Amino acid sequence: MSQQTEHMRNLIEAEIDDIYTASVGVIESYDSDNLRADVRLTWSEDGFDPIISDVPVRTMRAGGLVIVPPYSRGDMVMVVMTREDIGRLVQDGSSRSPRPEKYVLSNAVVIGGINPNTQSVNMEGSPSAWRLGTTEGNLVLEIDSNSVIILSGDVEIGQGTVESLIQETASELLNSHTHTVPSGSSAGPTTDPNESPLVTDNDITEDVSAS
Repeated sequence: MSQQTEHMRNLIEAEIDDIYTASVGVIESYDSDNLRADVRLTWSEDGFDPIISDVPVRTMRAGGLVIVPPYSRGDMVMVVMTREDIGRLVQDGSSRSPRPEKYVLSNAVVIGGINPNTQSVNMEGSPSAWRLGTTEGNLVLEIDSNSVIILSGDVEIGQGTVESLIQETASELLNSHTHTVPSGSSAGPTTDPNESPLVTDNDITEDVSAS
């Protein structure tokens, strides 16, 4: 191989080494308010693992609704490097890139999590349904084409759970329930629903005689 050919080959390899398309990373820190993360990539460069700072995090956003992921330190994620510079895009929404930087680490975006085999997901439910819950399985929400099912855990509304709200509502209905006595009726006096009925000796005598 000639010296010129070797030189060209080294130049091409150097250019290829500076092209990044996608990589697996680990969350080092996460800003849930600004949806930015510091991500440590899982490969070594010159003896150390590169860390990319202030990486935008993908959300599920559409039609005025958004789902924000609650990443934490140590979560394994997939990172992609975009073809264009996304600096202005994420800052002010500009669709035009001022610099033609392609596939560089500064154009990284976290697009989702990766579940390693060492971290099992104990979530029951149908494999054909969407499931939302904790990895421990103590809260699982299942969504299919016909229904939404809470398989485990409870749902809080305001300051209470669904169960406590049902109990409070039932108690209020019982305590506020009254009977209207028609005019001229021979019905006896009304009593407080919270008070126990009065049992007399005559009631006991009549019950014994009837038996």
